[in-house]
Amino acid sequence: MPERDPAGALIRRSRTWSQAADEGELFRAASSVLREVFGVDTGYFVYRRGSILGEPAGPLQVYEPWGVLSGRREEIARRVVRQDETPGALSGLSERWMDLSEVPPEVRSDWERWGVEQGGSWALTFRGERVGAMVLRRARRAQDDDGDLVSLCAVQTSLVLELISARRAAEEASERDFLTGLWNRRGFLERIAGTTSGGHPALLIGVVDLDNLKETNDELGHPEGDRLLRKTARLLREHLGGSGIACRWGGDEFVILQSAAAPGSPHHAARRLEEHLAAGGVTASAGIAVWGEDGTSWEECYAAADRRLYARKMARQPG
Repeated sequence: MPERDPAGALIRRSRTWSQAADEGELFRAASSVLREVFGVDTGYFVYRRGSILGEPAGPLQVYEPWGVLSGRREEIARRVVRQDETPGALSGLSERWMDLSEVPPEVRSDWERWGVEQGGSWALTFRGERVGAMVLRRARRAQDDDGDLVSLCAVQTSLVLELISARRAAEEASERDFLTGLWNRRGFLERIAGTTSGGHPALLIGVVDLDNLKETNDELGHPEGDRLLRKTARLLREHLGGSGIACRWGGDEFVILQSAAAPGSPHHAARRLEEHLAAGGVTASAGIAVWGEDGTSWEECYAAADRRLYARKMARQPG
């Protein structure tokens, strides 16, 4: 049953929403309020993941279906995918409760099949752009029209999406190297922790050291040295593709973690990496360690890769 003071309950319970770790946790909290405060017995959220981070927005996805739709996630997802393929997929939201008699025949047949008498959809926005929706259904019409309060719930959810975005952007900024856009040491170690803890048998850990950054800075100036670092970062991304992550470890040193179908020889892996960099105009030395062969911890593998890097460097020294 809905609470007697839904507005007050929404305000009280939404105070903790800003603590949500991500969008999914936020939607779970909002769905709880919609069920317990407003008596909305069926619903779900749709949302374009990535929208709030300035990244290319992904397709609409379904979150937190409950009620009679909780077992129909795949069916709903297929419908959402089809809707997303049409222009303005989020432009036709009702922004109010609609009765069974008001909806198109194809929607009415679904509502009748699901035992729905009333439904509506409210936009979730980010910086004025629609990024998702609350899609709500009721088995029985509400005694009082609470559409304005449901709209307030959508607004509150949208505001918290912006807070999550700001927090995540700040966290990511602290883990990125400003110059190259690669992860910094902190961000890299944060992301490899789960990967290496699984004991993956085909992981390569590489250390890359530029051979001529100091000379570039001294002879051509630091702006040219910065361009060299950015070029190296781009070439490392190209080399890894989607199979690993790269980090600017500090100064002219970079570190990579790469998955491989078969580890192969560390020497050959280092040579391939050096050749790729050289083809792009970057002279560097690389050392590669194989997880499980050279160690079973990040520290052991990093040390092995570093030793091989300097062995390759010294082998190139004249005399």
